[in-house]
Amino acid sequence: MSFFKNLFKKKTNYNNLSDFGLPNIEHKLLGSLFTQSTGISATDVFDKLAIETKLKEVMNTHFIPYTSHGSFSKLYEEGTFYISIRFEAKGEKYSLFLLYDENDARKFNAAKKFIKNGTHPNALFISANDYSYVNSSLSCIEPFQIENLSLIAQEDFQKLLTQKETAYAMWFPSEAEKTFYNSPTKQHLDAIYTLINDYENYVYGYLLLKLKLPDIHKFHRPDLPEVPKTFLILAIENTSLLITVCKEKGIRFHFNKQTTSTAYVAHFLKHMHSDFVTFIAELHTVLFLEKTIGNGLHWYQKTASEFISKEKNGILQASFPEETIIISTNEKN
Repeated sequence: MSFFKNLFKKKTNYNNLSDFGLPNIEHKLLGSLFTQSTGISATDVFDKLAIETKLKEVMNTHFIPYTSHGSFSKLYEEGTFYISIRFEAKGEKYSLFLLYDENDARKFNAAKKFIKNGTHPNALFISANDYSYVNSSLSCIEPFQIENLSLIAQEDFQKLLTQKETAYAMWFPSEAEKTFYNSPTKQHLDAIYTLINDYENYVYGYLLLKLKLPDIHKFHRPDLPEVPKTFLILAIENTSLLITVCKEKGIRFHFNKQTTSTAYVAHFLKHMHSDFVTFIAELHTVLFLEKTIGNGLHWYQKTASEFISKEKNGILQASFPEETIIISTNEKN
């Protein structure tokens, strides 16, 4: 009876786990996609949790050593790369992708080559439909979106910190970047401050909406606060950063000096500039923009000029600007 039941049982998904000698799992992928604050489809999040649970169960059933390595995201100059689930089993490391349509299948074809020399080179997939006929490829690097940033509570933010006190700055030197004045970060900051100088209020309102503050439900154009306001952010690669906003210094991004590379800072700022360019262009098509010149550009140019003057005189600094923001793991606000 069970033989005939299994024979006519409807297939819940298509996957290639057996190609790697791994046991099959039963899980029907959810259908429609929608986006949450992480920029990852909420469908993916629910499926990921269910599949991770079932992977652990089926591996235990077959006495296969299994370790989950969670999801993975990486920021590149071209955009972001995301893997739903990474794990280790039978001494091998795997990257599992969830395919919801033909485009996902094309991206998977590209991802197989992309991860080949990485830490988890074995590419697995689970899909709702059979996409074995899809042979073409599509870039597996997705465009960066501000939705990739999540506003998080202080207690969750502090869990990301590995030291008692963590310093955040707009730029800091590295082996690849000894000085600020000729760094890619300076080029991107120059571009951002120049771009948003006439539109600081609009960009601030845009950020508030995209960060999904609980009391912000539609776009508006608020004044920048007199007293600096700090937003605790979780970004791509599980990276912690700060966004501060105030009338005196404008909109600023601060990065964890201990754990963030200068390449990441440059990539992030480049993507933010591109996003702001698109936002301002779209605003021009629907609104008559009232230019409200802010103070951010003036503050930045003055501070950068003084900082660079010191650098060129051989006085190298540990961060730009010279004062950093310190977050303590035991800090209570």
